[in-house]
Amino acid sequence: MHSFQDVSRALALALALPTVVVAQDAGRDLGLRLVHEVSAQLRSEDLATIAWGGWVAGERHLTETEDLLRGTLRRLAERPFDERKFAVLAVLDGLVRIGATSVTFDELEPHLKGITHDPALILVARQPLLHARELLDLYERHGDGNRLVWQMCGNLLVERAPRAFAPAVLAELGVELKITVMDSDVFGGGGRGVSSGGAFGDGRLDVPEGYPPTVMYTISDRGDVGDVVLAPGERPIYYKRKVRRETRFGFGSSRRTIERMPIRFEWVATMLGTSTGALGLEPKMRGGIDVRREEYLPSAIAARQRVLTQFDELVSQLREKGLLSPEEADVAQLEVVLSVQDVREDSSVALPEIPPVGQ
Repeated sequence: MHSFQDVSRALALALALPTVVVAQDAGRDLGLRLVHEVSAQLRSEDLATIAWGGWVAGERHLTETEDLLRGTLRRLAERPFDERKFAVLAVLDGLVRIGATSVTFDELEPHLKGITHDPALILVARQPLLHARELLDLYERHGDGNRLVWQMCGNLLVERAPRAFAPAVLAELGVELKITVMDSDVFGGGGRGVSSGGAFGDGRLDVPEGYPPTVMYTISDRGDVGDVVLAPGERPIYYKRKVRRETRFGFGSSRRTIERMPIRFEWVATMLGTSTGALGLEPKMRGGIDVRREEYLPSAIAARQRVLTQFDELVSQLREKGLLSPEEADVAQLEVVLSVQDVREDSSVALPEIPPVGQ
């Protein structure tokens, strides 16, 4: 026998089920209508209308529109940058927000400039295996350029494509070896310095009438509250998304000036599964020669050779891990910049020149 309460609950559930089904059907119909409307907007020739399509696709997380958003990117690339940039920005924002992972580098490359650069780069970074060759190209292109892009590419390649990256970063390693020559126990040496300063770029945007809010993306290495990790690593790279509802606003970005060589050594340590302290090499190394106890020239040459021998050990480890081919290992060389600080009390006899490696 069922109790009165059981019967009541069963009746209430039976009465509620049609309402739930109707609500689900209504929600599904609304979603399909929304996708249809956004698709029509993205197919428009009017740039503001396209921008609204990208904005709504992202706001409502319409993953069904990914292919159409990609096609719109390709179509917009045919227009002049200054004419298309706000529409492209909205389409890229839509792709970022729906979690798109199928966008190709060819579709993104025309937009790697100006205010559309960073959101396009975010989409490149989401597929590091698919874009490994392009990431390596960007890395080399920004060797003396945008440090944040360079560092983002390196972080992603170390994690996802170390075999492609190892030869490139190894070829860039260098050591500054400073040898202090003394003839007494009294010596005041200088400490290690760090780079400082930074770069700053700014401008002003005037958004035409009829466009949705403007979304600005910024890539940084600061990791402020709300930032999203883009390229993890010992020194992660992040991105920030900011919605601007004004039609006229200023924008800018600042970058810290940081020496790149220590970052390269960190990448090598990561590929070897160790710490930078265990490498036996540093970007800046020091040695001392007391000419009262040892002959200067052989000691200086030996100090440089110890650095080169340790580099050869790193090359051997990378080869053992399958990150270098025998041919790549054979041609690997380390640039050692050797400087001498002469603090002898009696410097009447000049120190002999240190010959180049191999002489």
